[in-house]
Amino acid sequence: MVEIDQSVCSNCHRRVVTEVPRCARCGTARPGSGWPIDLLLGSQVGGRFEVTEIIGRGGFGTVYEAVHRLLGGRRAIKVLRQDLSHENTVYERFRREANVLYQLRAPQLVKVEDFGQLDDGRPYMVMELVNGERLDRLIRADGEFDALRVIRLTRQLLLALAEAHAAGILHRDLKSENIILVPSEDGTERLKLLDLGISYLLGSSKRLTRATRTIGTPEYMSIEQWMGLDDIDGRADLYSLGVLMYEMLAARVPFPREEVGGSAAIYDLVRKGDVVPISAYRQDLPRGLEGLVHRLLSADREFRPATAGEALAELERVRAGMK
Repeated sequence: MVEIDQSVCSNCHRRVVTEVPRCARCGTARPGSGWPIDLLLGSQVGGRFEVTEIIGRGGFGTVYEAVHRLLGGRRAIKVLRQDLSHENTVYERFRREANVLYQLRAPQLVKVEDFGQLDDGRPYMVMELVNGERLDRLIRADGEFDALRVIRLTRQLLLALAEAHAAGILHRDLKSENIILVPSEDGTERLKLLDLGISYLLGSSKRLTRATRTIGTPEYMSIEQWMGLDDIDGRADLYSLGVLMYEMLAARVPFPREEVGGSAAIYDLVRKGDVVPISAYRQDLPRGLEGLVHRLLSADREFRPATAGEALAELERVRAGMK
């Protein structure tokens, strides 16, 4: 086993060299007590994978990058937070989600390949490692996407959501930051949807406050998410998809937090359904596309498409009308 430094930045959580005074990634200064240590770095998981890096850390735990010791392939390993691992409900939910995600086959979804438990009791999933460009960064760099590109990407998302919803899994934090565009052999633009299944995991924990269990990002949340309703269904994801489509077409979300005055103002605008038409920013959209976006953004979920399949059928009609 190759020895690697186990020190991590106290801010961005990426691996750092113990002696350096600042994190090269985010510029954070080394604390007086020294950098925190992550003992999983450099260790083996499941006897096959050597952990080499931290990809990210969130409310549920940490995602690591690891390399297969014999085959050399790289994978992502998602490890549940230590305190949550001792909650039977959360542990069982994590295991059940791994089992469901393992069976999903939509190519837009990140594949789960294995499940196990560390020596300290923390459960983990071994997952496909996704490399590519984040959608939010591409939008900032490229500006408005052309309509056909948006239709193609939206179609992929709807196929993924249709399979996930049929398996009883909602995303509840669908946003451009959670979508990676990956290269393909035929040159077409393919995407991967990240963080599917996290919402149910966090929502089942008694250790998390109600505010922490509320899953979603304000700019992308439906009114039922804002209200914390217990009967949230796939139409909440479809609302978030409408925000995504709007963002790709207008290079901005309907209600930017800084522009409208904070999260409370977003809630009020979402409740009223007061969305500026995309045509205020551009007039070259095919007939029906803007209408679909605004149907998805309906404050009342009864006015949204009932399922991802219904939204996909409407999208296909828009695309057919472009010929």
